[in-house]
Amino acid sequence: MAILLKEENILDKCTIYATDINQKALSDAKRGVLSIKDIQSTIGDYLTAGGKYHLTEYFNLNGENAVLKTSILNPIQFGKHELGKDHPFHEFDIIICRNMLIYYQNFHQQKLVNAMKNSLCKGGYLGLSNCESLEGIADPQLKLIDSGQNIYQYLVQ
Repeated sequence: MAILLKEENILDKCTIYATDINQKALSDAKRGVLSIKDIQSTIGDYLTAGGKYHLTEYFNLNGENAVLKTSILNPIQFGKHELGKDHPFHEFDIIICRNMLIYYQNFHQQKLVNAMKNSLCKGGYLGLSNCESLEGIADPQLKLIDSGQNIYQYLVQ
């Protein structure tokens, strides 16, 4: 996300909150270290999303790993947050939630989706992973706008 915002020349106007309940995952993410193999597996997604440059523009190579450049990491605020328990954030334009809902039953999924929805601004977007959907969660305010990418828009009536 940070790379795409940088390519659109708006990263300096954005704040990205990267949250997880796993402290080790957060610690790893803060370092910005990725294996070159992992980066190679995402090049297709990057290009499909409109990527403009070669991904090596954003990384410093270090053996079999690549480290995100500080200009990409600096706008990202990392923090522990448990959506089902902690106070929700407010007024996000985009929330990307990957591979979380699949671990919960429908009742809890509904609660988590409500928490995310309540953190979106009017017209904001919710992106889920390809293995997740809001099927079975009745919410007329979240309209599926891209079924291939599992993107919903928060429509306030």
